[in-house]
Amino acid sequence: MIGAGIIGLSIGLKLQQQGYQVTIFDPNGVGNGCSKGNAGHIATEQIFPLATPALLPQLPKMLLDPKSPVSIRWQDIPNTIGWM
Repeated sequence: MIGAGIIGLSIGLKLQQQGYQVTIFDPNGVGNGCSKGNAGHIATEQIFPLATPALLPQLPKMLLDPKSPVSIRWQDIPNTIGWM
């Protein structure tokens, strides 16, 4: 494996659990690359391109879908009105 960040270490661990011998190489050491700056956060919510005008026609449907990256949890609205 090349890379001792959160992704490389996770894949290496999974491969070891499956019986493979794994050696991980990273010139900066464990967790000193991207994983250090982003604290290991994998931003799954940023996979979908939200900053695009093409999203606007899809937005109403997405707001009602609980698995959408822009869904609204209606039960939370009363608790957030003061914040808005």
